[in-house]
Amino acid sequence: MRITITLLIGFLIANIPLIGQIIDSDINHCIPETDTPQGKQVYRITENMPEYPGGEIELRKFITKNIVYSKNDSYIQSKAFFTFVIDTTGKVVNGCILRPLFKDKLTSVEQSVLSVIESLPDWKPGEQSGEKVPVRFIAPINIQWGD
Repeated sequence: MRITITLLIGFLIANIPLIGQIIDSDINHCIPETDTPQGKQVYRITENMPEYPGGEIELRKFITKNIVYSKNDSYIQSKAFFTFVIDTTGKVVNGCILRPLFKDKLTSVEQSVLSVIESLPDWKPGEQSGEKVPVRFIAPINIQWGD
């Protein structure tokens, strides 16, 4: 069995009606607006958005290459929503799975997504009015199972 992952990174994803409803209803358990090491407002959109080293293609490669899953899972998960913040130093902080499949535990895929997100290298931080600010990423990963 192999896993194929499609990663859609989007800063404006909360503006898509269905995804926006999922995110708006679940975001507070993940990241309150000022929950950063610096105690600053977390932005969703900035004048200069954070940049992953090598760009979005390299980000997709990193995540796809590093996600692992358990072949012993008795369920199939087709999508996982995740969020994280790029802080003012470019570090990834406050990783969280939005609307996990189970309320009391994460699936192996969700655990893997969270682990990979937490292991991302430093980014170029986002800026607003010339000041470095924390910026929230929200994105789904579509998962296709096959042989």
